[in-house]
Amino acid sequence: MPAPASDSSRASRSADFGQWYLDVVRDAKLASYAPVRGCIVVRPYGFALWEHVRDALDRRIKETGHENIYLPLLVPESLLETEAEHVEGFSPQVAWVTHGGADELAERLAIRPTSEAMVGAVYRDLIQSYRDLPVLVNQWANVVRWELRTRPFLRTAEFLWQEGHTFHASAAEAREEAQRMLGVYREIWHDWLAIPTIMGRKSEAEKFPGAEVTLTGEALMGDRRALQMGTSHDLGSNFARAFDIRFLDRDNERRHPFGTSWGFSWRTIGAVIMVHGDERGLVVPPRIAPIHVVVVPIWRTVEERAAVEAAIASIEAALRAQAVFGDQRISVRVDRRDDVTPGYKVQRLGAARRPDPARGGATGCRGGHDRGGRAVAGDGRHEREGVGLGRSPSGRCRGEARTASDAPAGAGDHVPARQHAPGLRLGRAGRRERRAGRLPRYRLVRFGRLRTRGPGQNRRDAARSPLRG
Repeated sequence: MPAPASDSSRASRSADFGQWYLDVVRDAKLASYAPVRGCIVVRPYGFALWEHVRDALDRRIKETGHENIYLPLLVPESLLETEAEHVEGFSPQVAWVTHGGADELAERLAIRPTSEAMVGAVYRDLIQSYRDLPVLVNQWANVVRWELRTRPFLRTAEFLWQEGHTFHASAAEAREEAQRMLGVYREIWHDWLAIPTIMGRKSEAEKFPGAEVTLTGEALMGDRRALQMGTSHDLGSNFARAFDIRFLDRDNERRHPFGTSWGFSWRTIGAVIMVHGDERGLVVPPRIAPIHVVVVPIWRTVEERAAVEAAIASIEAALRAQAVFGDQRISVRVDRRDDVTPGYKVQRLGAARRPDPARGGATGCRGGHDRGGRAVAGDGRHEREGVGLGRSPSGRCRGEARTASDAPAGAGDHVPARQHAPGLRLGRAGRRERRAGRLPRYRLVRFGRLRTRGPGQNRRDAARSPLRG
């Protein structure tokens, strides 16, 4: 789980949005700077976010009939210069390989800024007849663009993305393909990332170099600026003409096919941070959250530990048997570290959160007490056996289990205060143990914050503002 730094070390989202963004990437352990100019090291939690987005998009791309391929990373300079407008648009950002070992190369090799030139050279030999069309391929790869000013996930010298490339027998088919794939992107932005986007068409000055039309999806970020989420290009027959790609049509005439290309990068991870993040840090939509539920075991003796582990096994089985959003399973992690306290563990769970209208607390399973072998669930006003994750009217995952989720508070600040301060409620046995001094006197007011109880604490909890926790 990501471990946040203290709130005092993080810039304010409202006062300094740019520095706040960098602090969230650091605190949530999504990425760190690499010893290579303009590059980043994507850390496990950050890469897990990208994998969830990538896998969801890959399934949708394949459902539309496309197949994955892989093309060379190095592009000969002569190929890149074949389409003049294309190379002119990319030349300031191209990184070149000039030597192989100690020997200077006869021809410079560009490190892939995009793959249209390589696709043209490859499919010039593979497309001969109308029976070879349409060509529907996709590539997951890294690209290099020599950026002057970089920012993690949003703009880096090297980044991961997918680029689709297609060829069609008619201009109408190509235009329809470009629009269809932008629609696939929109599904991911809306349904998986919970980011509203505006679809449109780029101006002539902003369109992709060599394209007839560039379609785009733009989203409004937390600093009230728009971010380009992805693009889909109708290339017309420009690249087919440049690379002399021809096919024999049904009328026995040789024609140029019409192409498209479309791309979606890990810039979307940056968009998730900027749209859903708040003053407390990262907020993660549940469909891409690497971890949905974290169980924090609490015990004092070996006998208690055995009872707690038995309870955890049933909790894990109950959660993992449930599916959210179709066939997606709930991801559960049990934090069994012995070198830190349960309070420390819960406090560190606030780094990564999902937009959720309901809040969860932390489950303490104590053998021999009222919570031995039982998980408390609900809104803090009553107890129920078992655990469960329901769904809110909006379709988002609603955490009912009293387990520490990797997506606790954050986006649900409109919920009444009593739901923001659920607490761990004890039965009669637990209250007797507390009076006897065998239970710690603290109450989980909200995720990541343990408050000592004192006189009138319950009344103050009920009146506390949701934003103050």
